[in-house]
Amino acid sequence: MNLPLDTERYAHYIQAAQDWVIAATPGVVSALFILIVGRILVSWLANMVRKALVRVNIDETLVRFLHKLVYYVLLIALLIAAADQIGIKTTSFMAILGAAGLAVGLALKDSLSNFASGVMIILFRPFKVGDFVTAGGQTGTVKQIDIFSTIITTGDNQQIIIPNATITQQPITNVTAEKSRRIDLTEKIKLTFDELGISFPFPQQDVHMHSATAVQE
Repeated sequence: MNLPLDTERYAHYIQAAQDWVIAATPGVVSALFILIVGRILVSWLANMVRKALVRVNIDETLVRFLHKLVYYVLLIALLIAAADQIGIKTTSFMAILGAAGLAVGLALKDSLSNFASGVMIILFRPFKVGDFVTAGGQTGTVKQIDIFSTIITTGDNQQIIIPNATITQQPITNVTAEKSRRIDLTEKIKLTFDELGISFPFPQQDVHMHSATAVQE
């Protein structure tokens, strides 16, 4: 059995759709313009930040990370601006995004602490790769500095991975920071040997003098 078509209802829907398209067209065009032009500007700004960091001799690992961070933060802001142009309410979205960011921040508290400490180490450079240091309760040669951890090789060739937060929370001793240094470890040894009556061996030669009379006899 064929049901009669409600032409008036369908005409109403079609007219409402046309009205929405006409009303939304300027916003859609604006959103597309923002996305196209904004994407170019975001890439340009992120590259400018990267070049500026390279010019001030920031570590390459940190440069790459900050470059990506700036790029994605600006890209998210761009998407929100485009969504606002087509009538999407971004207020609630921003609230949800903020709550999600807070939850992620609390869950990754230790990782973020290590990251912040890694940034401080790379920026202020209390030591560099190849330095002999005491850091995070460990002593050895710095092999690698990453965003979240630092790798140290000990004197017996063990590799120790230390979280960066552990390093910045304790005193750092950089043994090779200066070209020359006073070695007290040597002075204490000498004083201890003197107290115990232990003398250092040294080259010596005994000369015995005989009188001429004794030779003639």
